[in-house]
Amino acid sequence: MQSDKPEPTEANGAEGPGTSGAEEKALSKVRAAEATKPKGISAVAVLWTFGKCLSALLPVYLAGYYRVSTSLLVCGMMVYTGWKHAREAKEERLRSAMQLLDNDEEYTSMKAPKSIRRDLPAWVLQQVWPFVGQYLEKLLIETIAPSIRGSSAHLQTLSFTKVDMGDKVLASRP
Repeated sequence: MQSDKPEPTEANGAEGPGTSGAEEKALSKVRAAEATKPKGISAVAVLWTFGKCLSALLPVYLAGYYRVSTSLLVCGMMVYTGWKHAREAKEERLRSAMQLLDNDEEYTSMKAPKSIRRDLPAWVLQQVWPFVGQYLEKLLIETIAPSIRGSSAHLQTLSFTKVDMGDKVLASRP
C-alpha cells in the first residue's frame, strides 16, 4: 500500500538543477501560509452560536408554553421595530449634525455667494442677508442709477422701483 504523504525527492536546503530560487520562495510562502491557518473550530465559537440560537428560540417556546396570543407577539414586534427605526433615524440625524459641525467651513463654502463665502460661516450670512438687500437697494438707487442716467440720453428715465434679494442666501456652486 502507498502512503498518502508525498515523498520528498530532494533533501531540504539542497537546490537541484531543475529548481530556481523563485520557485523555492513560492513554496516556502505556501508552507508558511498553511502553518498559520487555524486548526479546527474553537469551542467558544460553537457555544456562542448555540447561545444565540437558544436566545432566539426561547421566547417563542415560552410564548407557546404560557399560551400567549400571537397577535400580542405581532404587536410587540411592531412596537420594537418602530422604536428601533426611530432610534436609527435619530442617530443618523445626530451623525449628520456632528458632520456639519466638523465641516462647517466646507458647508459655508457651498451655501454662500462666492465673494462672501471665504470668510463668513453660514449662520452669520443668514442673519446678515436682509441687510445686504437693503444695502444693495440703497447703492442702486443713490449711486448706480444716477450714473447710468448721466451716461446716456436714452436712459434718463431709468429708475429702480423695488430691489428684493429674497429671504434666504443664494445657493451657488464654487
